[in-house]
Amino acid sequence: CPMVILASVQNPVLRLDCVREDVATRDIVLRRLVARLGQLEATVDDGVLHEATALAALMRNALSSSSSGLPMQAAISRASQPYNFTCGGPPPPAIKYILYDLGVSLVRIDIFCRLSVRMFPEWL
Repeated sequence: CPMVILASVQNPVLRLDCVREDVATRDIVLRRLVARLGQLEATVDDGVLHEATALAALMRNALSSSSSGLPMQAAISRASQPYNFTCGGPPPPAIKYILYDLGVSLVRIDIFCRLSVRMFPEWL
């Protein structure tokens, strides 16, 4: 059955106040950045834990699979020439974020759990 896992109980859930200087410059200069978070509620039960565990297993398998990285032929072809020739041109200049005043409100999250005793290890 569908359920709400994360809910905002105070509107708005996120309020962001930002004062930026010259918008035509390459660098992003922020005079003031204030993030205010509303109150949140989270609900966790056996179904949510099972889904989260399954998702974590899928991600772990995807990250540890042997398909990641370069194929052997590409690695051999790259090894036959100097590294700086394989990089291409110089990277574009970096954009700097310059922050003068940053404020973040307190975060309040109420968590409600309904878990089966079978979820816990026997030694607990």
